[in-house]
Amino acid sequence: MTHSTTLILLTVLVSQVYTAPQLITFNDGKLGVNFGGYHAAVGIGGLGGKGGATGGLFAEAGTPYGQSAKAGLGGAVDSKGGSGGKNILLILDVLIEIVIILYFY
Repeated sequence: MTHSTTLILLTVLVSQVYTAPQLITFNDGKLGVNFGGYHAAVGIGGLGGKGGATGGLFAEAGTPYGQSAKAGLGGAVDSKGGSGGKNILLILDVLIEIVIILYFY
C-alpha cells in the first residue's frame, strides 16, 4: 500500500515539475524571469539565431495585462529597417524592474 502511494505521489510531483511555468529561462539568447505573469529578460542581441540582425545589450519587461517596455543599446534593426536603442534611461528603468521582481520573489 505504501509503495503504490509513494509511486502515485512521485508521479504527480514529476508531472507538476514539467508542466509548471519556468521561473528562470534561457532561450533565444536572453535570460528571463517569470513570476505570476510578470516577466523580464535581459540579453545580448545576435545570440538568438537571427543571423546577427540584432546586436548590443537589451532589456525588456512586461505585465500579465499586456503592458511592456523594451530598450536596447546599439545595433537593433526592426523589420522596417529602423534602428533601435541608445535609450540608456529606459534600459536602467527596465533593469530596476527586473531587480524588483527578483527581490520580491
